[in-house]
Amino acid sequence: MNKCRKVLVVKSRVESFLYATNRRFSWVYKEGENGYDNRAIEETLVTAQGGSVDLTVDHDTGISLLKINNSAKRNAFSGNMMVSLKKAVEKLSSWKNGKALILYGANHQFCSGADLNTVRRFSSKQEGEKMCMYMQNTLTLLHQLPLLTVAFVEGKAIGGGAELLTACDFRLINEDAEIQFVHKKMGLTPGWGGVTRLVRLIGRDKALHLLSASNKISAQDALHLGLVDKLVQLTQRDLFREIRARAELASKDLNHEKPLQQLYSPDITVHIAIDWLQTKFDLDNTDPKVLQAIKESVTCCSNLSLLESLKNERNIFKSVWGGEANLKALDEIKFGK
Repeated sequence: MNKCRKVLVVKSRVESFLYATNRRFSWVYKEGENGYDNRAIEETLVTAQGGSVDLTVDHDTGISLLKINNSAKRNAFSGNMMVSLKKAVEKLSSWKNGKALILYGANHQFCSGADLNTVRRFSSKQEGEKMCMYMQNTLTLLHQLPLLTVAFVEGKAIGGGAELLTACDFRLINEDAEIQFVHKKMGLTPGWGGVTRLVRLIGRDKALHLLSASNKISAQDALHLGLVDKLVQLTQRDLFREIRARAELASKDLNHEKPLQQLYSPDITVHIAIDWLQTKFDLDNTDPKVLQAIKESVTCCSNLSLLESLKNERNIFKSVWGGEANLKALDEIKFGK
C-alpha cells in the first residue's frame, strides 16, 4: 500500500469514528457524489402528487406513529410522499425524548412500493438512479434512527414496501398479510437498500431464494424465515372487539387517565404494536437517553470495524454514566427498592 493510499484509509477511518462519536447520522450519498443533488431530486419528486405520509408524535409516551397513506393505490409512494417520508424521518432523528416509532399503512394495507406515475417521471437510467439514491439515503436514516422502530405489516408489502419493512428494527405481521419482493417480475433488482438489509437480516442463502423466486411470502413463512418478529393471530373482528373492550375499561378510569382511543392514533391495529413495544421493552420505565444510546451503539457496531466500534461504545457509555437514570438506578439498589 503506497503512502497516499494509507493516508486515504486513515482519513476514512477517522471520519467514520468522528461520525460515530459525534452521534451524527451518515448519508449513503452526500451532495455531489455520483451527481447526487438532493434539492433537484426533491423538486422533481414533489411534482408527482398523491397520498401523504402522516407523522404523529406523542411526547408523553415517547412513541411516534408514521402512517403511509395512499389507499387508492395500496399505499404506493408518490414522489411527494417520498419527500415527506424523508422529512419525517429527519424530524424524528432529532427527537431527544423519543423512544419508539411504529410504521404502518392506512386501511390495513402496508405498502406497494413506488407509484407508477412517479416511476414514469424517473424513466431514464440516470433519473432512476437518482430516485434509488434518494430512497437509499432516506431508508438508511430510518434504519439509523436512535429510536426502536417497528413495522406493522397488514395486507400486502410489495416491492419497495417489502424493502421498507427491512429498514425497521422489528417487524410485526398480521396472519393474513403477505410480503413479496416482486422486483424480478418487474425486470428489476431492489434499489432502496433492500438487498443489503435483507442479507443481513436473514442471511445470504435465504435472501437469494426470496429475491430469485419473487414469490408471495405468507405471514407464517415470514416468521419461520426470521423476516418478522411476531405473528399477530387476531382477525379484524377480534381486533375491533378487543380494542373496544379496552376502550370501555379505560373510559371508566381503570388504569388509564383517559380513554384508549384518545391516547394514540384512531387506527385500531396500531394498539397491538404499542402493546408489544410496552410489554417487550418496558418503555414507560425506560429513560429515552439510555434507550437511544443503546440503539446508537448497536447501529454503529454493524457499520464500524471492531476497534472503532469499541471506541464508539466507550464514548456512548461515557455519555450516560452518572446521568439521571444511572444515579436513580444506583439509589434504588442502595435502598433495596
